Amino acid sequence: MMDKREKSLRLKKKRLEKADSVLNQVSNLSTARYLYTNEELDSMISAIESKSSYVVECLKRRKELNNQSIVH
Repeated sequence: MMDKREKSLRLKKKRLEKADSVLNQVSNLSTARYLYTNEELDSMISAIESKSSYVVECLKRRKELNNQSIVH
């Protein structure tokens, strides 16, 4: 049976690769093949910035918890 650390590393690799692929696909929306209003672009930018900020904050909290468990 896979331990917690092995599972974490496996999922991290898989999910970061998937996120990279999806972000590359989203970046393709900026090519001349597509046409958006400035409002639509602002909405897309806002959604991506909001979600990425949320993810970064979650990971920072995890890091803080890791640091607290090392101290104790």
